[in-house]
Amino acid sequence: MSLTGFEAVERFIYLYAQAATRARTMEKNYQFFMKANMDSYIGEWVAICNQKIVSHGKDAKKVFKEAKEKCPKERPLLTRVPDKETMIF
Repeated sequence: MSLTGFEAVERFIYLYAQAATRARTMEKNYQFFMKANMDSYIGEWVAICNQKIVSHGKDAKKVFKEAKEKCPKERPLLTRVPDKETMIF
């Protein structure tokens, strides 16, 4: 399937808009993670989707799988909550 010049531009704009939307969503989830009280999750993996914790636990694969089941159309932010003594630069 070959695209015309106009179709190619339309496709590019569509894909760019999707990527920009995903980036904004990930940024919002990251900001939620940075501001939220994560004391209950120290040492665990946390999955955040739409600025909510949707899954957590010690096994990253299980946490991510559960998050994808709860948010099938989203890409959850998966991060480990560091110990209190961990220094982040």
